[in-house]
Parts: sequence; structure tokens; C-alpha cells
Amino acid sequence: FYGYNTDGEGIVRSVLKFTSIKNKVILLLGAGGAAQTVPYYLLKNKCHKLYICDIISSKTRKLVSIFRKDYRDRNANIHAINQENLSDTLKEVDIIINATPCGMKGYKRKYPFDISLLNLLKKSCLVAEMVYNPEYTPLLKLVKKKGNHICPGIHMLVEQASISFSHLFKKKLTKAEKDLIIKSMLNSSEGVN
Repeated sequence: FYGYNTDGEGIVRSVLKFTSIKNKVILLLGAGGAAQTVPYYLLKNKCHKLYICDIISSKTRKLVSIFRKDYRDRNANIHAINQENLSDTLKEVDIIINATPCGMKGYKRKYPFDISLLNLLKKSCLVAEMVYNPEYTPLLKLVKKKGNHICPGIHMLVEQASISFSHLFKKKLTKAEKDLIIKSMLNSSEGVN
């Protein structure tokens, strides 16, 4: 038996559709299950600096320590931060990845941090979601309105499906097939909203 966690590779493939990761400063919000493999793929794609922040600081420290140890020989520039440090960090971030359930349909908490901090974002900052239901989370709606670029979670969902399909059938989905899946999901009666 083989098991795969496609979250990290799925979100990184999604982000790469919108921008490069190489030499970028990235903030990963959340250190739970969805976030576990994200640092691997960000570091593999040569991000300059990676910040990880979770409301449970012990989870943040644990995830950072794993990747610091694994990437010690490559001088991984990876840091655990807490919510109080977000204001300093957001000023330098090029990409934010939300790996928390905040904003998910049916989840009480809509935002992964105090939205007044959004004013600190650079205009060029891309905000990527791992939440795909709804297609546009409250966070994505706000940052899009502010003029930032966004990467909705539906892209990650399709990339995850593509990776799983490839593992199972030893065949890669084409861009056209992935686009058709997204279109079908958005047009379905149940959709992702």
C-alpha cells in the first residue's frame, strides 16, 4: 500500500499558475494536516524565506523544526511566527497561503488573521487558498477588492485530483482536461459555493 499527501504539491502547482515561487517570501497560515507537505514543495521550488504561523504555536514550531532539520544542509530560511508578529511579516510577504479552515463554508471563523492587517500587504502580494468551498472565501474577496492577485482553492483541488489520477492511472491530465474539470465544478448545480 502507498499513501500520498497531495495538499502541498497541489497548492504549489496552483500558485505556479499565477506566479513564480523562486526567491519569494512566503507566509503559510496554518500548521495542521493540510499544511504538512507545503513547506517541502515551497523549499523545493527555492522560495527565499518561509514563515509559518498557526494559532497553536507548538504546531508551528514542530512543523518548522521538521523542515529546518531536513533542509539544514541547504540553509533553509524557515521561521515560526505567532499572530502577534504578523504585522511585521506581512510587509515583506510576496505570497500568502491559507492552509487554515477559516472562510470554509460552515466554519465559524471567516479570516485567518485580523483583517485590518491587510493594509500592510504589498500590491503585488498573491493570496492563495486551500479552502475551495466557497470558491471565493471572505479573505479572497477582500484582497481582490484591495487589488491583490488571488489563487482560489478550486485550483488546488483540481491539481490534487490530477496528482491522484496520475498516481492511480499512470497518466497525466492535460491543461484542457483540468480546465474542463474546473468549469464543470463551477457549473454544477451543487458547485463549490
